[in-house]
This record gives sequence, structure tokens and C-alpha cells, in this order.
Amino acid sequence: MLPVDLFDIEWTPDGSSIVYGATENGVRKLVSQPLDGGGPQIFLTATGEFKNVGTTTFSRDGKRLFVSSGPETKDVVMFTLDR
Repeated sequence: MLPVDLFDIEWTPDGSSIVYGATENGVRKLVSQPLDGGGPQIFLTATGEFKNVGTTTFSRDGKRLFVSSGPETKDVVMFTLDR
């Protein structure tokens, strides 16, 4: 068994990484893992009022990442990515 619960695994639009949600020690995170062997990058750690990280999706051009989040994953957060 993995020490982390994984959910919502998705490829980045350019195919260079996967993005997934993870719960570790009760804390939900959104993580990007490059396929070239580099270390993972944490996009978001859900804390406080926004304790949930839900579904993720990228814009078609790969410049934005949308994440459902909030007390009940009813809010959507948009990240602009430097790519």
C-alpha cells in the first residue's frame, strides 16, 4: 500500500508530466510529477477553509490549470502556468 492516497490523475497538455491529487497525513495536495525524472512540484496544499482539492483540468493551450476547491469543492481556482 502507498503511504499516499492518489486521485484524479491527468496528463499535462504537453505530455511532459502528470498532475494528480494526493492525500498525505490528512492533507490534500495537487502535485505535478515530470516524466523526465525530476522531483514533484506542489501546485496547491489545501488548508483552512479550502480543505478539499477536487477535479482538475487544463486549458487547451496548457497555460491555465483549473481546480475545484473549497469547503465542499464548489469553488474553482485558476492557476496561470509559466510554460
